[in-house]
Amino acid sequence: MVGPAAKRAAVAHLQTLMGLSERRACSIIGADRTMVRYRSRRPADSGLRTRLRELANERRRFGYRRLFVLLRREGEPSGLNRIHRLYREEGLTVRKRRARRKAIGMRAPIPVEAKPNARWSLDFVSDQFAGGRRFRILNIVDDVTKECLGAIPDTSISGRRVARELTAILAWRGKPGSIVSDNGTEFTCNAMLAWCQDNSIDWHFIAPGKPIQNAFIESFNGRMRDELLNETLFFGIAEARSKIAAWVADYNGERPHSSLKYQTPAAYAATFTATGGGLADGSLPEAAFRYYLAQGHLFLIEFARACALSVYKSSKLAAIREAGAGLSVLLDLEMNLHVKLCASWGLSPSDLEQNLSGGRDAGTRTCSTQECAAIWWRSRVALAPCVIAYAEIATRLDFPDIASLCDGCSNRPGSS
Repeated sequence: MVGPAAKRAAVAHLQTLMGLSERRACSIIGADRTMVRYRSRRPADSGLRTRLRELANERRRFGYRRLFVLLRREGEPSGLNRIHRLYREEGLTVRKRRARRKAIGMRAPIPVEAKPNARWSLDFVSDQFAGGRRFRILNIVDDVTKECLGAIPDTSISGRRVARELTAILAWRGKPGSIVSDNGTEFTCNAMLAWCQDNSIDWHFIAPGKPIQNAFIESFNGRMRDELLNETLFFGIAEARSKIAAWVADYNGERPHSSLKYQTPAAYAATFTATGGGLADGSLPEAAFRYYLAQGHLFLIEFARACALSVYKSSKLAAIREAGAGLSVLLDLEMNLHVKLCASWGLSPSDLEQNLSGGRDAGTRTCSTQECAAIWWRSRVALAPCVIAYAEIATRLDFPDIASLCDGCSNRPGSS
């Protein structure tokens, strides 16, 4: 079938080459004269094309559907078909990676309850620095909300290290119903078996050579490799930690997820009602509360490690001041998290303190004492490892001004 543009070109060719009239040329071609005379009134789309190219350059592994979601967030009214047309005309089509072998037979999904913390998945991803040295990333994902709970890069991660990282995540996220992983030695060692027994967590090991049984974390690993590791050059472990933490924050809070109807994992998690320790009216789901703490926790842990390393390597006053400034930033961020949580729950910080101490009558309390204590304590737990680390460094350096800022940071407030 010949389109209007081809028919217009044919009519113009007959008029130019043979000197035919428009009426005669249209009758020969079989084109309508109104169609030949039509001139497009479509508004200029140079601005939209420019913005589409900018987004495609920023996120080179995003297809037109995800770019369409990002444009809609910015208020662009154009439909999906128009974005797809401009996407193809600009030559932004994503190059497909090598195809994988497809499994033969029926696939039966593992049943899991649709709520946060129903099941977590763990796995490792490997990459290398610019100098050729290898490093690994321990990824931890919530299978229901698709949130990345942790992405810990290091040159060596043992079973004891995995246990410590999971303990830190449990402190602010809560205990999962079960955990799924492969049969790697880091997950099957005595340290991990003892950790599972101490925390009463059901750990499920997939069948050897069957990564499809751990499909959620495999999918996340593919996205991380496609969008971050294959696009980024790392020159050291500190740079890898900062860039991976930034990508995880973007993945949880900005990147549209196709299996969540192009919502972000954080937005999808916020749609769940509180599963424990939440308000009766559900003004802030517990998943959304935990998301705020997760983002602060990831960035602060990496920031603390970098500053602590500089202090240990140097005894100069500049390094001590850096540690003091770093701790001030930590405490400021904790206060910002605290105020943001109170605003989300419809409370002021003074209301939370009065409720926590039982200063109000039971009939006028916005939430229970136990709920207030849970909010306060979890916000402290999220930042406690960083603050305690700075306090220890300050004590060793005989710099009490830093340690004095930590008073009460590691002590649990009174709660029922």
